Amino acid sequence: MEKYGKFTEDCIPDGVFPIGDDVFVFASTYYDSVSVHIRRFKKYGKTYYPNPEGITLDPRWIEYIMHKKKVPESLEELPSGLFPPERHIQITNENFIDFTFKRIKYSPDKEPTFKEITISREQWAEMIKKYGAIENAAIDNMFQCMDFLTAYKTFCEGPIENTLPSSLDVSLGQQYLTQILKQIYFVAS
Repeated sequence: MEKYGKFTEDCIPDGVFPIGDDVFVFASTYYDSVSVHIRRFKKYGKTYYPNPEGITLDPRWIEYIMHKKKVPESLEELPSGLFPPERHIQITNENFIDFTFKRIKYSPDKEPTFKEITISREQWAEMIKKYGAIENAAIDNMFQCMDFLTAYKTFCEGPIENTLPSSLDVSLGQQYLTQILKQIYFVAS
């Protein structure tokens, strides 16, 4: 996205996924930390501008939310409660037509602040359809801020010499690291 997060309807950036009603899902990097955003944009003419309505999630939370690969139709199917404890996320609904994603943060004086966005069943279904691409965008963002050798050493068990792929083909190493990163960031704890 351009500076300040704006873009035009004719040129939606790679890694920005429309899910309907001017709501987009995209990954970003901030201080070497990857986040996934569900955000509503305001459209003026052909240009979209981000507005405050939206939430920021850890990539693992998106996997947790999307893991059933279907839009919830009952309380039992709704991702449960507040998770994880350090940054609370709550998903609620009134009628299983609309879902409110609410992020609860606590200030140093323990007062809660809230960010939220409400999406429809159709938008949830669209997120499920685009989940693979969203996952890849988050991984691409992570690659941009990662020292691959350090990552490889960190994520492999045992001496690094025993786990290196036999091929010197860089793409195989990148593919292997991608698999490891998917396990780390997209497997629910």
